[in-house]
Amino acid sequence: MSLIFRSLSIISFIVLILYYPALFAETSLLDDRGMLTGLSSLQHFDLISVFFPQSNSGLYYRPMIYVSFLIDRFIWNLDPAIMHLENILLHLANTLLVFFIARLIISKTSKLPLFAALLFAVHPVASESVNWISGRTDLLATMFVLASTYSILCFRHSKRIWWLVASIVTLIMGILAKETAIGFIPALVFIMTSKRESDSSITDELHIRKYPLTVFLLVCVLSLFAALLLSQYFLSIAIVLFYFLYLLWCGRDHLSVASLKKYFLLFSCSIISLWALFWGIRKLAFSSQSPHIQRTLALLFSDINHTLSLFFRGAGFYAKKFIYPFPLSFVIRDVSPYYTLFGIILLCLAVVLIIRRKLPDSLAIAGFLMIAPVLPLTFESIAWTSYAERYVYPATPFWILSLIGYAASSGFDRLSSRTQRWSLIALSLLVIIMAVATFQRNLVWQTNIPLFRDSVEKTPGYKPLRGLYMAALFEKELYDEALQQYRIAQSLPTIEIKYNPYFDLAYVQILIAKKEFDEADRQLDLIDNKMAGKEPAVYETYLEIAPRMILKTVDINEKKRIAEKMLVSYNKWYDLKKDPMILYRKGQFLLSLNKRVEAGKLFARVAKAFPETNSYRGYSEKLAKKLGK
Repeated sequence: MSLIFRSLSIISFIVLILYYPALFAETSLLDDRGMLTGLSSLQHFDLISVFFPQSNSGLYYRPMIYVSFLIDRFIWNLDPAIMHLENILLHLANTLLVFFIARLIISKTSKLPLFAALLFAVHPVASESVNWISGRTDLLATMFVLASTYSILCFRHSKRIWWLVASIVTLIMGILAKETAIGFIPALVFIMTSKRESDSSITDELHIRKYPLTVFLLVCVLSLFAALLLSQYFLSIAIVLFYFLYLLWCGRDHLSVASLKKYFLLFSCSIISLWALFWGIRKLAFSSQSPHIQRTLALLFSDINHTLSLFFRGAGFYAKKFIYPFPLSFVIRDVSPYYTLFGIILLCLAVVLIIRRKLPDSLAIAGFLMIAPVLPLTFESIAWTSYAERYVYPATPFWILSLIGYAASSGFDRLSSRTQRWSLIALSLLVIIMAVATFQRNLVWQTNIPLFRDSVEKTPGYKPLRGLYMAALFEKELYDEALQQYRIAQSLPTIEIKYNPYFDLAYVQILIAKKEFDEADRQLDLIDNKMAGKEPAVYETYLEIAPRMILKTVDINEKKRIAEKMLVSYNKWYDLKKDPMILYRKGQFLLSLNKRVEAGKLFARVAKAFPETNSYRGYSEKLAKKLGK
């Protein structure tokens, strides 16, 4: 018990110290601000609308994460410090789960479970998920998946049915936190059917005595040849498939037909369940699916050979990120095609792991299956970035547990005290190096300007990223620097077919901040023409600067022109937004122009537009009655 207490104390202390800068961090301009604004307008805790939104064009279905944000809204009033603390505590919970899972698969007296937890705690790829409030999806989904892993391992040991039920329930909760957790369904089968150390294994016969490493290397070379020189990824898959069948044939003395049927049935059911669960839940939740999903599916099947190349590249890249996570970057748009070759080698290795199917092998496969659901995002049709470090977070604990399992099965705890001591010193140095890198990254995440400056330096050609950097600079009143980012963004090539006014509207805000109202007015007219009068922000922004323009000019005719344009802007803004508050503001403006009769008629109209429970309905009725007299 004292060993467990010391281990838990060390883990908790390191996680809390490492991530304490997040408590004082700004809310990110990407997603966090918009999410907090939307949550702040909620007045009721409505679970039915959370789990069954029935919205059109449904994309993400993550009710568990939304429930956590609702708790933040109605208990903590969306305090950013508390929301950041929750992320840290979720990461701590995941780290502790890694520790307890490692104790299940390794001797409880070993020091390896502690180092497994520490390696996960300080791994730099966790920084993005922990520091970004919106990254809580990865933390929460991973927590449920690890709880499912712990439960299924307990079921393997005890054969008590409630552990199996707990594993399935927590897995479903993980899927409801983030869709990518669905990849753990087949992983669960792998872990549950893993061979025990006492089982007869084809590993000894197949890979050590009869069939040496030469066969594996030959398969890797042939697969790489097909991909590198022939650009035929189908052929690479075929070679690996033949290798898989070859290994099965070689191990025929150790595999019965009945066992093959059992495994085939289990994995078939898991894949069918995966598909049915994913689409079944979405059918219940949304009245229609997002066009982004259909577009991604169309891209997936338009050129299968290209799709396979991207999937190999993504798998290789994410495996490399686990091994060597540098350079750390918030936005990753493209990666080297050479990662495709690494991905093919990993597929060959996965075949060996599937055939061996000891527990460390199954945990390694689980890590790859946690990565698999994010591979379609490389098509850039759903997420705003093709690759992301946070996608490695759910796979990281499984790969670490796998490595620790291999170390234990290789006799780590039976090493001489001297060798073991030097090994632990080496692991400690690795933990320290990773912790320093993670802490430095956490400091970058504290404010938006360093984060987006770092991102822009690493992905300079991505226009939306320039916009976020420009917004961060504008927020800190660094207008000249923001203007420089606008000019760079305008010079970048774009594939947008339809004009997007975002950057030009941001430019107008910079002009307003610098009190260049006339130029801001001219730019708004240009945007209005390009948008054919369909952008409400144009009229909202003009009505923001028009009163200042009136105060600035002494020309009576110019004042009248501005006032007339304001009335037109109110009408166009209302036509687009249908918000009665816009007409209420127009009525107040008419009063300032001493147009009392016109204002009275407008307030009478506005009173009918407001809901009965809205206080502005009463104000409008009183004004209409007063002005009518």
